[in-house]
Order: sequence, then C-alpha cells, then structure tokens
Amino acid sequence: MDLVGAVLRPKAWPAFRYQETELKKALEKINEWSLTGAAVRLNRCAAKPALADSVTMEMRYQSYVARGVPGWLCDMLEDGKQGR
Repeated sequence: MDLVGAVLRPKAWPAFRYQETELKKALEKINEWSLTGAAVRLNRCAAKPALADSVTMEMRYQSYVARGVPGWLCDMLEDGKQGR
C-alpha cells in the first residue's frame, strides 16, 4: 500500500480513501509532522518480506525474540543505515 501517494495525491488512489482520511485525522492532532518516502533500494527490509520468507524457508517456527535475531537480518538493517 502506498500511503504516501494516497495522502499526497488522493484522487489517484481512490481505493485508499479511508486510510487517507484516518491518517489525516491522526496527523491533525500533531503540531509538526512530515511525510517522506524512500526508494525501494534504500529500504530492503520493508520491500522484501525477508522475515516471512525466513520463517517458512528456514523453518524458524519459534519467534525471533526466543531464538535471537539471525545475523543476516542484523546485516541487512546495518546496510540500510549505511545506505548500502
């Protein structure tokens, strides 16, 4: 779902009218706020269902909290912070 697009250009996103309205109602209560987007290449964790994939493909049926965060996820998050 592209909430940024729904808020900035609501006529182009009629299917998200409810979400756009609810988001605007919530934002009216905040004095200062901004809305930005990130290119998919800069936000790999959000763009790729990495966690969901690893649960099924690597049979990680216990929670990450119980077993510990896998190294590849830490690497992916760190790369994201560094802009790689």
